[in-house]
Amino acid sequence: MKQLILIHFLSIRNNVAALISHAPRKFTFRLIFVIAAILGIYCAVFGGLHFIVSLGGLGSAIIKKVIFILFFILFFLVGISFGVLFYGTAFKSRESHFLMTLPLDRGKIMYFKFIETACLATWIPFLGVVFFFLAYSNVGKASDSGFSFFCGTNFSLAAVTPLFAAPFFVLSCFFGYLLTLLVARFFNLNKFFLTVGAILVIVCIGYFKYLKSPDQTNILYLLSDEVAFFQYAKLWFLPYSWPAYGLISFEDGDWERGLLYLANLWSLAFLCLAFVPSFGKNCMSIYFQQYRCAKKRGVEKDYVSIFFSYLRLSPYLRAFIVKDVKLFAREPSLWLQFLIFFGILFFYFVNLRRFSYHLLEPVWKNVIVFLNTFSILCIVSSMSIRFVFPQWSLEGRNFWILKLSPPSLKKIFWEKILIAGVILSVISLALISTSNYMLSITPLFSFVTLFIVLLSTITMVSISLGFGGYFANFKEEYYLKAVESLGGFIAIVITFGYIILTVALFLCISHLYFTERLTHLKQILTIALFLWTLLSVSASVISLWLGMKRLSQMEY
Repeated sequence: MKQLILIHFLSIRNNVAALISHAPRKFTFRLIFVIAAILGIYCAVFGGLHFIVSLGGLGSAIIKKVIFILFFILFFLVGISFGVLFYGTAFKSRESHFLMTLPLDRGKIMYFKFIETACLATWIPFLGVVFFFLAYSNVGKASDSGFSFFCGTNFSLAAVTPLFAAPFFVLSCFFGYLLTLLVARFFNLNKFFLTVGAILVIVCIGYFKYLKSPDQTNILYLLSDEVAFFQYAKLWFLPYSWPAYGLISFEDGDWERGLLYLANLWSLAFLCLAFVPSFGKNCMSIYFQQYRCAKKRGVEKDYVSIFFSYLRLSPYLRAFIVKDVKLFAREPSLWLQFLIFFGILFFYFVNLRRFSYHLLEPVWKNVIVFLNTFSILCIVSSMSIRFVFPQWSLEGRNFWILKLSPPSLKKIFWEKILIAGVILSVISLALISTSNYMLSITPLFSFVTLFIVLLSTITMVSISLGFGGYFANFKEEYYLKAVESLGGFIAIVITFGYIILTVALFLCISHLYFTERLTHLKQILTIALFLWTLLSVSASVISLWLGMKRLSQMEY
């Protein structure tokens, strides 16, 4: 296993060295861009936390809840992301098939794949957590805590954060690892989705039948531990809450309790790592036996082609749409993520009135509206990066066929924008409409949020598709490897910065209006929407032009 890790390390080192020697300007530009992006993300997080802290005691209560919710959500999102990526790298990749033919212990192969997938799935969330607490240590109580005084620096909490984050992400990855092994060993896809669907139906029935909607309208009640979501996020006996408890203990100067949670995290993480080879060894052998001995399926009816044949589309457009839809439908890891992320968000929006958010004062209701808009745009950004960005890389060795086909590259670009933009726009508009209806906001701000979500979705799809073409890599075996590349990171940073700029602009305008510090709302909103639309269209056009120009110069 050490040799496998060394080979991958040397491969990465050689690629970086080749990039520096052959294209030093490009390497310098990318390095400067990455550093600027990191500073921009830090400033954005710092500004948001500074605003929350400026609220006084209420801000302190909100930040504590945010810390618990942050780790609660990250645990499951990283686990699901790891599981999807591990299924591709361990069971579907050609490298795994090759390693199975070598005289290597299969437990070591699974351990190597676990480490490789964990690095790919967690490096961005890991940096995000570190930047969050680095900003928090400079704006919140952490900079004045006893632990900070003891260490003599304002960065003490941020310095401790990696010690908590590393075992936390190991546990999250192990959770996704167990889910993947469970699906690969005991389920086929039909049984798996039938089981998941049945569990969700039971949960929804129990939730709507037994969970009563609170009648409280006080914002402090909605931030209290009586709210069910906060109760689940603070369950002390579950490991996803231990980093929050430990970091808050360090912030408050209770080092003994903080060290206790830290020791619990590391001990459980090492225990999980010890079980990785033994759990995966037998599962991998059985899976590959079933995979190789599986019988070929008979010819099935092509329902996708039949459906699109009824639509009045040009032949080339229909053919490319059918190809992309089939590519998406044949990869369960793609639409499984799609259903999970948007399903969770829809479930939250449907239950907004159970939290009595629609009874809050207009100022707080406005904040929730734009927070919901922010969450929708973040999900759209994640989906566009995961699904739209690797569209060109997924063509692989068949890209030369597209170059020689009668439709021009420009038409193929428009086809991919059409199908991705329509699907994501319909879902995001349905979600923001549900949120606006549940919160009973005014028609003006309902129109503003609808317009923001629609144009932002189209812009982020264009950015992802353009940069996906510019950084296309036709040698990647699995699509998430293209997403985790430098090009994917740059696209994530650009779309995330675009989201922050968008939400911050219109949130500030509406907040000033509801606090009666702004007059002539419609005129100012019109100007802001015009300038923002100009920025969005420019970003879309530039991204698509860059991607189209690079692809037109590629042969393979």
